[in-house]
Amino acid sequence: MTDVQHDAIPAKPQNAPGPPRNPWKTATVCLAAALTATSGGLVYTLVSDQGAAAPEASASVREDTRTPATPDGDVPSAAPSPSPSAAGSAVGTEARSGGAYVTVTKVTRADSIKQTDQGETATVKAGDGAVFIVLDTMVRNETKASMDLTCGYPVANSLIDDQGRRYDAIKDLYKLQGNPECNDQLQPGFKNGMQYVYRVPAGARIVSWKFQEVDFSAAEEAAAGLVQVGEAAAQGA
Repeated sequence: MTDVQHDAIPAKPQNAPGPPRNPWKTATVCLAAALTATSGGLVYTLVSDQGAAAPEASASVREDTRTPATPDGDVPSAAPSPSPSAAGSAVGTEARSGGAYVTVTKVTRADSIKQTDQGETATVKAGDGAVFIVLDTMVRNETKASMDLTCGYPVANSLIDDQGRRYDAIKDLYKLQGNPECNDQLQPGFKNGMQYVYRVPAGARIVSWKFQEVDFSAAEEAAAGLVQVGEAAAQGA
């Protein structure tokens, strides 16, 4: 039997180059992988969107409290609250200054007045070009001390005309009939009638009467009270 010798297959060198690669085949494989990944991502996104609703954004609602601007750019200021002391009270209405409450009950004009002193009554005339303005009032004392309305100075007062001129009351108010006597103290919690008389030019147009409680022991002055007496003074006979 004849021995057949086969040629040994030589071993492949370790660093021998392999068969040349096809670049178009490699590109096709990469493109297919990319398309597959993209399709998978799209499918996952669609499924996620359909399976769970996206959370709604919670809107924060805040009221706009800014004041609208006027056409010229200025911001309108709030309407001021009316001040009772600035507007004044009317005749027949009680007005206040501190603890002094005064109601003007009547306003008259007179060419003369009567005064009584030590039992004797005399007529006092206003004189040429002048007239008396007489205010009948009711004073209520709600302070912490007594008031000497005629000889003391518990209530400062003045009559005011349309030019802003202020007139003082005549002297010796205690001599007027019906007024408290000198040093007759009006105690807290009581009221008494009081007449104030002013001598003014005959042509003066009176508009208001102002009064203020005077307390020298107080830390602050009391706000003045104001009574509009213009119409009553003009009509007073």
